[in-house]
Amino acid sequence: MFFKRLNGKSQFRVLLLIIAVIFATENTLAADASRPFEEWVEQLKGLEGHKAAAFRVGPELVKLEPDFGLKVVETAWGELADYKVKTGLLKAFHWGKSLRPKKHRHVIKILHLGMTDSNSQVRDYASYYLQDYSMEDFRDNQAAYLTWYKEFGNRPIEEIVRLNKLRTPSNRPVLERKLKEIVKAFQQGDIMQTQKLANEISMFSDPFAIPTLIGIIDADNSYDTVYRIGRSALSSGSALGKVTQVDYSYYHDGAWWRRWPGRGAGAFGSVRWRRPWRPRRRSFWPSSSGLARRRSSDRDPLPAARRRPSPLR
Repeated sequence: MFFKRLNGKSQFRVLLLIIAVIFATENTLAADASRPFEEWVEQLKGLEGHKAAAFRVGPELVKLEPDFGLKVVETAWGELADYKVKTGLLKAFHWGKSLRPKKHRHVIKILHLGMTDSNSQVRDYASYYLQDYSMEDFRDNQAAYLTWYKEFGNRPIEEIVRLNKLRTPSNRPVLERKLKEIVKAFQQGDIMQTQKLANEISMFSDPFAIPTLIGIIDADNSYDTVYRIGRSALSSGSALGKVTQVDYSYYHDGAWWRRWPGRGAGAFGSVRWRRPWRPRRRSFWPSSSGLARRRSSDRDPLPAARRRPSPLR
C-alpha cells in the first residue's frame, strides 16, 4: 500500500491533509445548510446564464435537504428573468452528480416547473429529461403530461421508473419510423437532424435500433457520427447506453462497434442481432472524413468487410 511506503513524517503530513479536507468539506456543507432561505432565493434571482445555474449554484442546491432545496427553487422560479438559468437548474437536478447513483427525491417536481413554464425552450429541456422517468415524450402533448403527472408526480423515483417501464406499450412501429427518418436525414447530410433523431431513438431503450446506429457511424467514421451518434445515443449517459454499457471514447468508430463484444448471443434477450446497415454516405465534412479511423489504435483487420459486411450474429 502506498501509505505504508511513506516514512513516519510523510505519513503524518498525509493524515493532516486528509483531516483538513474532511473538516473543510463538513464545514462548507454545514455553512451552506445554515444559510437563510431568503439568501438562497436571492442568489438564484441574481444568476445569469445556463452554466452558472447548472454547474455552480445548482449542484449546491442538490446537496441540501431535499424539501428545503425544492422550496428554494419553487419560490424563485417565477422571478427568474433568464430562461437559461431555468434550464441550468433542470440539468443540475436531473443529473445530480453528487447523489449518484441515486436521484434527487423531488426531481420530478423540479422538472414539472419546467414542463409548465411559459418558455418553449425550457419545456423542451424538461421534456427531454423527463423521458428518463416517464418513458414517453410529452413535448407536444401537454394534456397527456398533466394526466401523467397527476398519477405519478408524488411517487418515489424508483417506483415511477419501474411502473412506467411496465406500462409503456410496444413502440416498435414508431421506432421503425424513426429509424427510416434518421437514415434519410443522414443521406441528406443533415447532421443536426441526425443527432436529434438519434437522441429520440435512444430514448426507446430498444436494442433493435443499435445495428442501424452502428451502420451510420461505420458509413461515415468522422467526428460528426463517432461523437454525435456514439456519444449521444449509444454510450453511457444515454438510454441505450444502459443496454450497451459502453463508456464513450473517440476510438469507438464503426470498426470498433462492429466488433463490439456486446453483440454476442443473449446480450439483447429475445432480440436477434442484425447486420449493421450502412447507408451510401461518406462524411458530413470531407476534411474530417476518416478522422476517427485514423486515430483509432483498434484497426479493423478486415477492411473489405466495410465494403461488403457479412452478417454479424
